[in-house]
Amino acid sequence: MQRFAPTVLATALGFATLPAAVGGWTSEHIVNPENLPTVKVRIFDGAEGGCWTNIGEARTYAEDKLAGLGYEVRETDEPAHFTFDISITSSRGGGNCYGSAEVSIFCAC
Repeated sequence: MQRFAPTVLATALGFATLPAAVGGWTSEHIVNPENLPTVKVRIFDGAEGGCWTNIGEARTYAEDKLAGLGYEVRETDEPAHFTFDISITSSRGGGNCYGSAEVSIFCAC
């Protein structure tokens, strides 16, 4: 799970910047620093049994990547144009960790 989270985040951040055609618009027309300049990263930690020990690293990674793309990263309690949510659910079974990661982008537009 520790190496998995940054890979999932990198993939999700890549999708946020790629033009994925839907209808007559692309995600780039809506989710970009010119239209939605502020973002906050929220973490939902549903991991049990010590299965996710790099929660702080995942938040920092997401915030750094978003800032590098030109977004102004806000604190969780501050208003922002959109939120970048990272949800982890995992548990330990037989000495191994099993779980899932979900990354979502919600617009406050």
